[in-house]
Formats: sequence, structure tokens, C-alpha cells
Amino acid sequence: MLTAITRSLRDLYLSDPRPWMVGFSGGKDSTLVAHLIYEAAKSIPAAQRTKEIHVVCTDMRTASLAESAC
Repeated sequence: MLTAITRSLRDLYLSDPRPWMVGFSGGKDSTLVAHLIYEAAKSIPAAQRTKEIHVVCTDMRTASLAESAC
């Protein structure tokens, strides 16, 4: 499954020249997505890695909201 997702990300990367903006909160979901994007980009030959990938640190404060709701 991870191989298929990485392959899909690689195909998306190569399909157009627009840069990517990736939100990263540090949680398990965004950590996995960041890792998969890294692995996909790393698997592309250097000459084809021309698209910029920006990782934006986000803080959704979901843990704080969940704690205050109790």
C-alpha cells in the first residue's frame, strides 16, 4: 500500500510544474504524509526534480481544544 501511495505521489509530482505546499503539524498523519512525499521525491532522478516542495509548519491546536472541552 505504501509503495502504491509513493508511486502515486511521484506521478503527481511529475504531472505538472506547480510547486507543492505541504502542511505539517507534527502529528502522526502529517508526519506520514511528509515522509511519503520525501520518499517519492527522493525516488525521482535529480534531473527531473525541478518542482519546489514547501513544508509549512501548522499548529491546529486540536490537542488544546480537546483538553478544554473536557
